[in-house]
Formats: sequence, C-alpha cells, structure tokens
Amino acid sequence: MPLAGLRRQQLHGATTATLFRFACAPLLAHCYDIFTVPPHMKRPLAALTLLAAPWLCAQTPEPQTFNGYDAFYASLPHRLFSGDGDQINVSPAHSIRIEGKQYQFKHALAFPGESVYPEDLGRTATLYRSAGHYCVEGIGATSGTGSRHMSVYLIARKDGRIYKLPSLFGSCLGVGRDPDGSIHFLQAKIVNYRAAYDADGVSFDGHTLAHDRFSATPLRLEVRFVEPGNFYRFRQVK
Repeated sequence: MPLAGLRRQQLHGATTATLFRFACAPLLAHCYDIFTVPPHMKRPLAALTLLAAPWLCAQTPEPQTFNGYDAFYASLPHRLFSGDGDQINVSPAHSIRIEGKQYQFKHALAFPGESVYPEDLGRTATLYRSAGHYCVEGIGATSGTGSRHMSVYLIARKDGRIYKLPSLFGSCLGVGRDPDGSIHFLQAKIVNYRAAYDADGVSFDGHTLAHDRFSATPLRLEVRFVEPGNFYRFRQVK
C-alpha cells in the first residue's frame, strides 16, 4: 500500500481528544458552592451531589486509542509538518530533486545508532514541506519487523543540510518546532520487549536538533498496546 494511503488509514477516526483527568472537579466545586446556599438546602444538595458523583464520573471518556504512530504524532503540539505529503522518486544514486535542486542523502548527519545506506528509502518516498524544511520518509525492501523502521530525513531549505532521524516507528509527522524555532523530535524504544510480537508498549524520548548537534531533553512519553501482538494500536499513558 502506498505510504500516503497507509497514512490516511492510520489517521482515520483519530481526532484530537481531551483527557478529562479532572472530570469530577466540577462536582467538587459544586460541593463547595453548597456552603453558600441557605442552611436548609445544604443537606439535600450535598446528598444529591454524592449520589450523582459516581454516575457522572463513570461518564468520563477513556483515553484515546490510536491506530498508528502518525495519528499519535499528529495529536502532539507544534508539528512542523502535517497532512499526507507528496510522492517523490528516489534516484539509484540515493538522492532526490526538489524544485530543481538535488539533495544527496549520503551527506546526511545521522542520529546516533542510525546508518545511511542507498536503499533505505526505497525507490518512492513521501515528501513533506514547511517554510524552512523538507522532510522525506520511506522504507526500503524489508520484511517482518523491519517494516517498523521508517527512514526519515530532515532537510534544511536554507543551507541544504540533511539529517537522518531515529527510524523506529519514525515519521516526518513526529518532527516538531518549538515557539522559539528549535527543532525537536522523538526517539522510540519498545517497552519490555520479549519477542518479535510480544511487548508492553513504546516509550518516546525527546531530542532537539541545533547547530548540527542532537541533544536529549527531559521529555518522555509512553504508550501501551491494547491488543496482544499488535504494535500499532495503543493508548497514551504518560
């Protein structure tokens, strides 16, 4: 399936949701308001509030279930890229041409633990555009769990510098830009990996990119799988 089609499938039904962690707070506030009513009304109102609280709290929506990592990344704030992107051909020389300019990935600075090699994008990749950057993602010939690794290249439009970002569950949608202009992204790690299709979830550690340096940040997110053996259906727990 083309990457753009896969992305639309993953994003289907994944709308921005608010986690009502304090959904019962209005009830507590109402309890305090009880003490501002006439004395003869305090006891009936307090009893009614206590009786209604369990039912109202039970109506609190469960955390959103994501069907894929693109949907999860798209729900995060300050995204640098959005949408489905455009299909672009990758030359046998491991390069692409955008608006008349050639970009060769062999010159990329790779995130620690990542490697740059000619077939890592395949022959067709997905291109995203923003005001200051391009992002290219693709998967070379692979099988089994290898499909969990998406090659993601970030290109600075100003000077043509290229960076290869973490590939495990990678996506251009996982790249963000803070209000101060700094670039940030996530590095995924499988939690409690026991076998190829047996693990608890995925953790995401935050990193920034500035002046050709990758730096870790305190940010840490975590999701937990909701179906045995399915690494693409999960809920955020942190």
